[in-house]
Amino acid sequence: MRPNWAETRLTSPEYGHILSVLMNAETEKEKQPQTNSFVRSRKELLELHKLVIEEVRKMTAEEGFKDLIASGIYTPDGKLAKEYGG
Repeated sequence: MRPNWAETRLTSPEYGHILSVLMNAETEKEKQPQTNSFVRSRKELLELHKLVIEEVRKMTAEEGFKDLIASGIYTPDGKLAKEYGG
C-alpha cells in the first residue's frame, strides 16, 4: 500500500519523477500493512530527504515553478494561491 502522501496533489504528472524516487525508496517495513501510527526511522527520513533534494536541485526554474502550480501553491498566472495568503 502506498503511503498517505502519495494520495495528495503530488500524484499529478508534474511530480512523477520525484514520486518515483520516493516510491523506489520504499523499505520492506513500508510494504507491510500500515496504520495511523506508522513512523519512518530517522535514517529513512534522512535518506528520502537527500534523494528529494538531489532531484529538486536538478530541476530548472521553469520545472520548479510548474511543480509549485501543480501543488496548488501558485496559480498558473504566477499569483500566490489563496490558501497561502494570495
